[in-house]
Amino acid sequence: MAGTQQQNTISAEQVQNQLKRIVLSAGFRSSSRMIRFLELVVSTTTRGEGADLKEYVIGTEVFGKGPRFDPRLDSIVRVEARRLRRKLHDYYQTEGLCDPIVIELPVGTYAPVFVERRSACEHVADAGERDICPTSPRPDQQIHSDAGRARFAAGPL
Repeated sequence: MAGTQQQNTISAEQVQNQLKRIVLSAGFRSSSRMIRFLELVVSTTTRGEGADLKEYVIGTEVFGKGPRFDPRLDSIVRVEARRLRRKLHDYYQTEGLCDPIVIELPVGTYAPVFVERRSACEHVADAGERDICPTSPRPDQQIHSDAGRARFAAGPL
């Protein structure tokens, strides 16, 4: 997302709360492979091991490919990564519109980036149209919002 700065201001707990919102959403809750994919890349990245996220690891751990899995011959991880990016985009355009943290999966990497944003609901509220904002599942009721935006990524991308 343009206009953000690289900072480590988003905690692992905030990221985990956001992950819970996403996996409880209508677009994800019936897609166990997408949930496993997202959980793996988020947990690995929040542990500071995002650079270890390779096609082979995802193929074997998420998609049950055996030790002979060759990502050069089997494109399942790349195909599913595109699907995951689309599902995340769709989520943030609908149920996640008001979420304070955005989980992005940039093209060219499997390590997600976590972006703190001023909620779209605050923008809507500023315009006096609070009722049009959809509600996403909340793992807790303590949602923090800042007027600024910060970006967190574990390790180089």
